Amino acid sequence: MTKKYKPRAACEVFGTIQLSKIRVCTIAEALAQPSEEVPAKCARGRILGEYIWAYPPGVPLGVPGERISRELLDTICRLEAMGTPVYHRGSGYAADESIDKPRFRCVS
Repeated sequence: MTKKYKPRAACEVFGTIQLSKIRVCTIAEALAQPSEEVPAKCARGRILGEYIWAYPPGVPLGVPGERISRELLDTICRLEAMGTPVYHRGSGYAADESIDKPRFRCVS
């Protein structure tokens, strides 16, 4: 990842959910990096290598290049508890009932 891109905090508000985001690299840089599938319980602090969104309404929760926070993981759990499915590019529906799910693609 290039060092010229400085991490910055951003705040995105949609509905009643507010997430602080830390961008570590650009989307293009994150997608170009090797990635691996990581169980959500081990993903905190890692860099996203895929998109994560709630549908409906199709709101992005995370994009490649952002650091995965406890806040993001807690939000995903809250949304799913309210009946809102959370999807991601790598594996479809995040709350698949199989072992070690959900899993996310993270930059290696």
